[in-house]
Amino acid sequence: MFLKRKLPAGFLLLSLIALSACSSLDGLSEFNKVDYKGASKGPSLEVPPDLIRPAGSDRYAAFDRPADRTLSGFQAARSGPSADRGVLPAVTGARIEKEGGGRLILVVDLPIDKAWPIVKRFWQNNGFTFIVDRSDIGILETDWLENRARIPQDIIRRTIGRIVDGLYSSGERDKYRTRLDTRGNSTEIVISHRGMQEVLIDRDGVRTQWQPRPSETELEIEFLRRLLIQFGDSASQADERITQATGPRATMGPGQGLRREAGSDTPQAKLRRDAEGSSLELALNFDRAWRQVGLALDRGGFTVEDRDRSQGIYYVRYIDPGIDREAPQRSFMSGLTAIFRSSAGQAPKQYRMQVTAKDQLARVDIFDPKGQRLKGDEGQLVAESMLKLLQEQLR
Repeated sequence: MFLKRKLPAGFLLLSLIALSACSSLDGLSEFNKVDYKGASKGPSLEVPPDLIRPAGSDRYAAFDRPADRTLSGFQAARSGPSADRGVLPAVTGARIEKEGGGRLILVVDLPIDKAWPIVKRFWQNNGFTFIVDRSDIGILETDWLENRARIPQDIIRRTIGRIVDGLYSSGERDKYRTRLDTRGNSTEIVISHRGMQEVLIDRDGVRTQWQPRPSETELEIEFLRRLLIQFGDSASQADERITQATGPRATMGPGQGLRREAGSDTPQAKLRRDAEGSSLELALNFDRAWRQVGLALDRGGFTVEDRDRSQGIYYVRYIDPGIDREAPQRSFMSGLTAIFRSSAGQAPKQYRMQVTAKDQLARVDIFDPKGQRLKGDEGQLVAESMLKLLQEQLR
């Protein structure tokens, strides 16, 4: 849903004058897919509902586990200068691979410490700042930003909008999480999108509320295409790689994503219950299950604090969506600045999510920070809630 700010009478008069003098602007640039560079660089937006930002300096507090086993511990133990410094290396190879569920992975022939600064600079060049910037666990997460390409390019915006473009809003915000994983001497890169939309909540059309909207696969693919170019492909090469992986791409419109493949609505993961509790079963080997669970965590909005691939453990934070929290309200500062508000509800708790596998059958279990199964009715409800959220993302 597109929203436009209300314009004062003086601005309306100015627009009429501009229209009479600038009618030749009708044939200007076409609607672009993404444009975050033009978004306002105002105050950082607060966290919308169900997206809890851990507060304070302990937001990545360690669990009771050997540091050298986790990715962050391994990275911290490495010597040498920061990966963010120095000249960006030349890339000799990049390719797109297709995972289960139609997800795309970019694989580049660079070690992760060389790929990291390229990916980080890529997002910065596209207008984003970061709320998570952790090379030790291979996760970059952007702050919320508006895609200005989603605002209709009518004649009024082409004239007066160029002067006070901040008065226009798409009523949407996007953020992206990028995960980098090591594969031998190469690096796997996955991009996940999350979106929010502003909706009216009263009959007068005054009060609005921010609500989650479906992730858009096309936005993820568009940024993978651009990242291919960042790693050395020409635009035509990047387009060809994407087409080979996805087939012909339809024109993207607001709120649209790729059509699912035939049969993809069949759940890939099955929820199982036994005497030990609930678990998720996947018909995958460990390598693929580990990767798919990581992608599902990104899509599901979990906070991944660390991971230990040798033990198959993701250390995550999660808050039960059933907990009541005040819905964020939209407010304006002089009609210009939009602010996301969220209540100081219960902080997300820490859990271990463990992936184990035997041959082509993997299992996902939920444990508390000490490695114990969640106990009692409440514990089982939380475990099932987390597993069902994963299951939904693994379809």
